[in-house]
Amino acid sequence: MNFRIVIAAFALAAAAIGTADAQTPGRPKAPPTGTPSEQTRAYLETAKTQMMQRGFVRCRAPWVKALPNGSGETFSAAVTARKACEVAARCDNNCTDIDVYITNSKGKAVGQAVGLTDEEHLAFVPASSGQYKFKMEMPGCKGQNHCTGGMILCCAR
Repeated sequence: MNFRIVIAAFALAAAAIGTADAQTPGRPKAPPTGTPSEQTRAYLETAKTQMMQRGFVRCRAPWVKALPNGSGETFSAAVTARKACEVAARCDNNCTDIDVYITNSKGKAVGQAVGLTDEEHLAFVPASSGQYKFKMEMPGCKGQNHCTGGMILCCAR
């Protein structure tokens, strides 16, 4: 096989992988500048747009909160049984880790996204309708006093 063809094929494959990674649904990149709240809100707006492109139409206004290092905040929202939902969470550029936990209206854990990353995504289909709780924790906050984190919830019709 011609060596130039092999090199060209590898270059095209690498370019395709780079493009696919940059456009992976649900993984928008946070802006490098702005206030912590602006960084978080811009990311969540991009996540919302991507979720809507995948067919999610009912999106709750984003939750954004400044929290002390290692603390968490719980938000609640009504969900409908058997209607797919997705949560996207992100913390600002002073944060290296955000985690998400979901419990149903009876307090039973139904999902979690726990990793060592500054963004998490969690898709779930509620078994029952009701008021679900969404908790975000930021154990990897490097800010002097606090980091800003946020979540957005989108569900199918």
